[in-house]
Amino acid sequence: MNPLFLLGTLAAAVPVLLHLIRQADARKIEYPSLLFLRRISRRYIRFQKLRHLLLLLMRALVLILIALAFARPYRTTLQAAAGYAQETTARVILLDNSMSMAYGDRWARAKSEAAGIVRSARPGDKLACSSFQTGP
Repeated sequence: MNPLFLLGTLAAAVPVLLHLIRQADARKIEYPSLLFLRRISRRYIRFQKLRHLLLLLMRALVLILIALAFARPYRTTLQAAAGYAQETTARVILLDNSMSMAYGDRWARAKSEAAGIVRSARPGDKLACSSFQTGP
């Protein structure tokens, strides 16, 4: 975990500060031409304030989540089986199934090597197997 990136959670204060700064009371100026426009209800104004507050909270939450993602928190997984005090391992087996593997016994050897890796895995180990092809 990189604790310095956790300081990035302080970036969540930026939208809050901008919200508070922008919230300065504006002077009320009466314009004669505005008399012909419809009045906005107070209920609609309250709804807009709530909507702006929720938007502010979502923006702050996004910044906090980005900072936590960059901090890369992780935990080690200990062996689940009783009697083992060592950490588990994760292995990825990639098998090339392109035409070049059809030459001789390459494909059979690759499959037997993969099977050997699977057999040698301890309880609690994580395994993934996938095949790929580099050509058309």
